[in-house]
Order: sequence, then structure tokens, then C-alpha cells
Amino acid sequence: MKPRILFLIASTQVGGGPQVVLDLLSGLRRDFDFAVIAPADGPFFDRFREAGARVYDVPLRRLNPFLIFSILRIIRYEQPVIVHTHGKGAGIHGRIAAFISRIPVLHTMHGIHIGSYGFFPRTFYLFLERIFSFFTKRIVAVSESERIEALRLKLFSLSRSIVISNGVSFSRFDSLSTRTENRRLLGLRDSDFLITGVGRLVHQKNFKEFLRIFARIVRQAPNARACLVGDGDQRKELEILAQSLHIQNTVSFLGTRNDVPALLQASDLFLSTSLWEGMPLVILEAMTTGLPVFASDVIGSRDLVHNNETGLTYPLRDITTASRKLFELFQNSDLRARLGQAAQTFVRNKYSLDTMLQSYTQLYYDTIGAA
Repeated sequence: MKPRILFLIASTQVGGGPQVVLDLLSGLRRDFDFAVIAPADGPFFDRFREAGARVYDVPLRRLNPFLIFSILRIIRYEQPVIVHTHGKGAGIHGRIAAFISRIPVLHTMHGIHIGSYGFFPRTFYLFLERIFSFFTKRIVAVSESERIEALRLKLFSLSRSIVISNGVSFSRFDSLSTRTENRRLLGLRDSDFLITGVGRLVHQKNFKEFLRIFARIVRQAPNARACLVGDGDQRKELEILAQSLHIQNTVSFLGTRNDVPALLQASDLFLSTSLWEGMPLVILEAMTTGLPVFASDVIGSRDLVHNNETGLTYPLRDITTASRKLFELFQNSDLRARLGQAAQTFVRNKYSLDTMLQSYTQLYYDTIGAA
């Protein structure tokens, strides 16, 4: 009988955390039996089920002590050997339930996003994380910079932590149509220079800054075009901002797409303006295609985008510096080619999905053996 692992995650909307859970479900189902507790708020809820997991609809995002009773009932029914929580909301509820049930618990962080918290919510969250760390077998940071920040905040001890970086399935990128064909499908001319951003249209991804940077670029480069791939609660606000910046005819809002690899291949540059990250899968994917990346210098992104080596970075919220450096990159095709090639080699050597799966497999067996 295969060991049973219970995942908890607070969202099934499009994002890095749900994608990692899906990759684990799909990649490790020969060795483990999986169940998932998650809200039915996005497309990954059904994808988890299609990957062979039993999925329970429980809203985990907001702190609610009564949810712990629902989780306890599921734990008693499923009898997992490990509870593995993903992200803040799931980590709070799931670790309490696992502790009560005396089941080993693992927790994967998917970004430390407390910058917008007020004093009391921030203090309360940090207090909870520090307390919960004492009954968590291992805490997984998805990037080294995320672990460094967590240690600075004293969220856990070094001995309880491990870094397992997110990984990319390179096979998704090895059978693409030609770049020419993908650009034709987007209605691009040969002279068009396409700057692409991918992600949920939410506060974290900071696409308002993306549009403001692009507005300065297009004034100097009339052939510049931009597309935003993804959806979210800021879409209408971003469309209005594009109109106020007079770039509505040069920016396309493509919504959620299933052909992101093809869109990246059709692009000339990837721009990430995130306020924070854990280990950004979209940057990994852009680098996999050999696309040059220009990114805000934030946790997670800086593990991948080494300035003037595997991409270029700019200080977050410094739109003047960002637009200047981006225009220099626009003008210098040799630099774009060098950065893109270096990024592709870097990612393919270090961030494969197989490496991630092997690391989690070892972690699971180590945890079972120590129980």
C-alpha cells in the first residue's frame, strides 16, 4: 500500500502554489497516494482531481478556528502518514489539525507577503509562524532568498528548513511551433517588439508599474507592443489605466491562456514587476525559452535573474530607472541574445521538474522514516 499524503492549499486559482501541488500529484502518484483539501475557487480544483487525488472543498484562505474541525474529520477518514501544507492560510489551519492528530506535518512557503500588513496583523502573523514552526517537521522554502528572509524574520530555525526550488517541465517547451508561426497567430508584424507579462492581475504582480514602464518605452519606440497574460480582480482597473496612459492600442489583455509557452516564444522580452515572489514559475518558463528577462529586484526573482548575467533587474518602484534600462535592452539585440542564452542554460541545468520531484520524494521518505 502506497503511503498517503494529505495536501492543504488555500487557493486553486492560477498561480505558482497550485501548480507545484499539481506537479507533485502528477509526478509522484506512482509512489504515493494523495488527497487534497482546498477551496473550489479556481481551475486547479478539478485539475487536482484529474491527477488522481481525492479533493475536499474547504475554504482555507481566512483564519477560521471552526475549519479545523472539518480538517480533523478528513484526517480521521484519510489516515495520512504526512500532512503537507502549502502557503499561509493552509499552513495555519493544517498544522493545528496535524498537531492535534499527531501526524508529521511539512509546510511549503510560497512567498512571504507581509509588506502590506499593518502593525497588528503583521505581528500576529509572525507570532503564529514562529509558534507553528516548533511542531513542523520541515519547512520548505522555494528559493534561497525566501529562506534568508524567513530566517531574518525569525520564522523558524535553520535546522528545520530546507530549500526545494520550483522546477519546469522542459518537455512543454521542446515541441512548440516556430516563433514565426506563433507571432503570426498573435497578429504581430516582423518589426513589432513584444514585451510580455504573465500572472494573475492582482496587487502582488504590480502590473500598474508594468503599464507605466511600458508607457515610457512606447513613446520612444513606436513599434513596441505589450501583452498581459492572466486574469484577476485588477483587470478593469488596469484597462482603465492603459487608457489614461494612452497605450490602450498597444497593450493586449489576453486573459487566462493555456498556451503560455507559445506566447513566450513569440515574445521579445519578459517583464516582471512583482512586489514579492517565492520562486516565480513564469520567470523560469520565460528563461526556458531563451527569452531575456527584466525583473524587479525582489525575493525569489533575484535567485533567477542575476543582473547582467541571466537578465537585468531594477529597483522596485523606480520607474525612471526601469524604463531607462529597459529601453537600453530594447536597443541592444546582442545583449538580449546573450542574456537569453545564459538564462536558458542556467535554468535547464538547475531547475528541472525532475529535480524538484526527487527532492520532495526524499523529504517524504525521510519524514516517514523519522515518524
